[in-house]
Formats: sequence, structure tokens, C-alpha cells
Amino acid sequence: MKRTWALGTGIILLTMIVVAYNIHLQKEIILQEAHASTSNLVNSVELDLERISNGIDQTLSRLGNHLTSLTKQGKIDPPSVRNYIDNLILDNPDITGLSVIDKSGQILYWDNNAQKLDVSQRQYFQVHQSGQFKGLYIGLPKQSLVNEEQWIFGSSKAVYNTDNSLFLVLSAIVDVNHLHRQYQAMITSPGQRLMITSPTGHIYTSIPDHEEFVGQQLPDFDMTKASTVDNDQELSIHKKVPGQPFVVTVTRDIKAVLAPWKNIALSFTILGGAVSLVIFFITYRMVLY
Repeated sequence: MKRTWALGTGIILLTMIVVAYNIHLQKEIILQEAHASTSNLVNSVELDLERISNGIDQTLSRLGNHLTSLTKQGKIDPPSVRNYIDNLILDNPDITGLSVIDKSGQILYWDNNAQKLDVSQRQYFQVHQSGQFKGLYIGLPKQSLVNEEQWIFGSSKAVYNTDNSLFLVLSAIVDVNHLHRQYQAMITSPGQRLMITSPTGHIYTSIPDHEEFVGQQLPDFDMTKASTVDNDQELSIHKKVPGQPFVVTVTRDIKAVLAPWKNIALSFTILGGAVSLVIFFITYRMVLY
């Protein structure tokens, strides 16, 4: 009798251990899948931001080469320059505005019919005045000078004279709403958030709640950690775009991630309990026999 009870109890304990192990294993699998899918999303956004930056760089280079050629030929005609600018914008849907700025910060040519602006206080112009910055500059999100309700970021490249003095600054404007629309469809899971920020934590876009966070700066932003996993709170992965001032961060609420696992755990628990009851009943009947 004692041997029978011991055998039955041992089988029940073994069943409970197997069930508990499988519940834990399923949790680890779900967390690993969530980490992999989140990492893939970060990489996809990173590659697309690289594409946008390279497209802006190429567009400004084309504009600079065109103006340099016209200047050498003495054939700069404002209407033709405006037409060329309009065509460049059509060729690059990521850009919402293009302008040619003189060395004092006054717009010479642009794609707008409004009065030309003084952008001498904009960082994307000032960064080129010293002549120390080379290549494409991408600025922080700012409110537009034309439309205060619009948030933009300015990108710029400088054109220098043969003596390395500043000749022109070429600027491309990107509406941050474009980034929001570009990546909104990627955020489909409950409790998931995508944020594009600068290395200092200035927010270009946040999905969801873009209007609430755009232009703000995250307190105590730390981009040195590639990923963090808090099993009670959230999974967070962020990555800096190489050579660009963008940091892509995707976070997922652990509770939302583990919601399917809870159903699996409940099913395993019920199954384990049912098997244990059957084993107990069989053991009891064997003892009676």
C-alpha cells in the first residue's frame, strides 16, 4: 500500500514539474520572439532613416552642382532655379521644402511663394558659418517659421568658394509628420511604442502620441544601453543610426507581450491538474483493490 501511494505521489510530482517547466519554457520562447521582432523593427526603421538621409544628401548635392554650374556660366535665372527646386522636391517625397541661403542667412531661392525669410538664427545655417562642419547637417525638431503649428527639422549642406569662404547654404526641410506617417503602420502590437529621437533625447516623433511628445526632450535619456528587459515592466531596444543624429527606440509592455502566455499557462495548469487527479484516482483505486 505504501509503495503504491509513493509511486502515485511521485508520478503526480513529476507531472507537476513537467507542467511547470513547460510553462516557464513557453514564457522564455515568447520573450525571445518579442525581443527578435522588436529588434527587427528597430533595424527596419534604422535602414529607412539612412535612406531618407542619403536621399536628402543627394538632393542637396544635385542642387549645389546645378547652382555652381549656372554661376560659372553666369546664367542664374530665378524662375529656372525655382523650377529646378520644385522638380527636386517632386523627385524626393521625403522633402517638403528646399531653399538656397546666402552667406548672411537670407533665403535667395526656395519653393515657397511667401516672403523670403531670414534664417540666420537657425542652427542648420549657423553650423556652416564657421566653415568647420563638412557634409550633411541634420538639425533638431523645431516649429516652422512659416507655420507655427508645423514641426520640422532642417538639413543643410554648404557650398564654398575656391578660397574656402562660405558661398551658399542649401537647406532641405522635412516635416516630422512625414516620419509619423511613414512608420505608423509598423506599430500594430498592443503596448508597443516607437520613438525617434536625437542622441540628446529630443523627440522627432512618437508612435503613438506624436502630437503630445514631438519637440520635447526626454529627461535622463541614456542611449548607451542597446537593450533592456524588465520582466515586470517593459522590453526596450534602441539603436543609433550610423553617421546620423537619429536614435530609434522601440518599447513593448511586458504585460501585453505575455498576455498569450498567460492563456497557455492556464491551459497547461488545467491539463496538469486533470492528469494529477486521474493519477490520484487510479492510485486510490489500486490501494482499495
